[in-house]
Amino acid sequence: MRSLRSTINIGFILISTITAIVIGGVSLILGIQYTENEAKEKLTLMVSAYSSEIEQSLGKIRSYSDVLESLINSIWNDNPTESEQIKKQKLAKFMLTYCKSAKPNSFWIVFNPKATNPPYALSLFDSTERGNYTFEPDYNILTIDTTIYDIAWWKNAQKDGETWTNPYYWKPWNKTIISYARKLTVKNQFIAVFGSDFFFNKLKVKIASAKSFNSGYFWIVDQNYQMILHPTLQNIKVRTIDSGNIIDKISEQKLREGNLTYEYQGKQKMLAFKRLSNNWTLCMSVPYSEIHKQQRTITIIIMGLMLLLSVLAILISTNLSRNITNPLTGFIAIFKKGAEGDLSVRTSTNSPTTEILALSENFNFFMARMQWQVTELEETKESLILAIRKEEEANRLKSAFLSNISHEIRTPLNAVIGFSELIKKEKLSEEEKNRFSNLVVKNAYALLRTLDDVIQASKIESGNLSATIEKTTVSNVLDSVIEVYTKHRGTYVISKETELIVENNSTNETAYILTDIMLLQEMLSQMLENSIKFTAEGTIKIGAIVSNSTVVFYVEDTGIGIALEKKEKIFDLFYKANHNQSQLFGGSGLGLTIAKGIADLLGASLWVESEPSIKTTFFVGLPRIY
Repeated sequence: MRSLRSTINIGFILISTITAIVIGGVSLILGIQYTENEAKEKLTLMVSAYSSEIEQSLGKIRSYSDVLESLINSIWNDNPTESEQIKKQKLAKFMLTYCKSAKPNSFWIVFNPKATNPPYALSLFDSTERGNYTFEPDYNILTIDTTIYDIAWWKNAQKDGETWTNPYYWKPWNKTIISYARKLTVKNQFIAVFGSDFFFNKLKVKIASAKSFNSGYFWIVDQNYQMILHPTLQNIKVRTIDSGNIIDKISEQKLREGNLTYEYQGKQKMLAFKRLSNNWTLCMSVPYSEIHKQQRTITIIIMGLMLLLSVLAILISTNLSRNITNPLTGFIAIFKKGAEGDLSVRTSTNSPTTEILALSENFNFFMARMQWQVTELEETKESLILAIRKEEEANRLKSAFLSNISHEIRTPLNAVIGFSELIKKEKLSEEEKNRFSNLVVKNAYALLRTLDDVIQASKIESGNLSATIEKTTVSNVLDSVIEVYTKHRGTYVISKETELIVENNSTNETAYILTDIMLLQEMLSQMLENSIKFTAEGTIKIGAIVSNSTVVFYVEDTGIGIALEKKEKIFDLFYKANHNQSQLFGGSGLGLTIAKGIADLLGASLWVESEPSIKTTFFVGLPRIY
């Protein structure tokens, strides 16, 4: 009969050898697949990264054109009686100002000579590419020498409304450029083509310098599959040299990006491509021979690991067999109990044998850790459930806030548009015009306040709000709050049944604090506006309590109050104490959140005390200085 040691040795060696062979074979297959997948992923990531950079350039060009279109429409429509010459002078001035700010490569509008008078071209060009803009000499597009100048942008924009050009040489600038052109029509009359450009050489240098593996390269084709950029081919119809039907393969792809394999000049190649927003296609190719070089390296490494594993298996099995020959029956019952779920079982640690003692200690440690982990998992489960509930509540509050803020933006905006249209179109008396104008201004201020609240809350949430600390008196702070309210009256006007009481005594004139006056004023204004909004009748008090060491500002009202269980949450972002009341009283719901954020920034204490339906008082505490 074979000994236990020899049985363990033979079995372990056989199992280890077979395992090494299987693992090696599988690893070899997976390694080949991994190498190809890694190559695909690498190509895809590079195409995605470079396409994003190109899309940013295209997006900027479109945005420049949007600004120019807005300027043209504004100038042409604001003063119908103004002469065309003056309008073009204004447009040229605005264009130059915008260029110095946005710094496009160019900014131009070419007028239709059949519909306008000279000048026919207002074209700004950054000749040094450092923000030094000059106007290109005027020219008539209908008489320009087309044997020298490529004006496809004019023809295509006039025909299609907007167009992207392929790279072309523009002699006045001595530059190869790519243009985005858009047609301008005023009162159904073709007036001009306008747009912006970017320099092709920048794109060419960046794309040409990008490499993947040793011989991978980028290339770009237009919507007609004409080569725009290629290391060796330029302005060639790809179909004329496409022996591998690569164009058909790209066209068949339903997605705007993907990977495929093709053959060119007898070489198998891997391709990653992505279609751009102007219908160009950015591609990157790499020969499979480059990819296979890595596969051969992986094969050698795996074979070496297989041999090493076999040697290690023999050594380990010999060593282990000497340490696993002692009887192990003493653990069977305990192991069984542990397997059945009794995690409290432990083995004796009084064994005279070192191996059995080590096994006992490790088993006991394992069971103790398992028991601890089960307990920990239960606690983690409870924590996750609580976190999910909090997240769901946060999402609910956020949705409610977005619904409310959209209403707060649309309501004054609709009023501004509606009353502006009435003032513009209707024959109104001076009194009606004044009343409607006041309503436009009031709603514009309401919209501005809502947007200011959203922006301020965003600054606080992102940590971008900063404070300028200076010395001031308590009286000065209170006076500035009342002055702002008196001038602008805020989003909410105090009702006739409510009395505003300012408790600003002589003590406040000699009480000093260190703070950001504007931010403290805004915080107190938010609390004052909150009190005005929720106080239909009664009194609203604003003042300060001065002691030897502290100054506590307060805003007290006799409004609807705040329930005790909601006091701690009213300063949270997106939270409203009562969403039904938010529909009744309006407002962005960000005022107290902004106040809390400012208080944290200034190191001030902010708290609220309230008795529902009786009164509510907000307090802001700051250290007093001398």
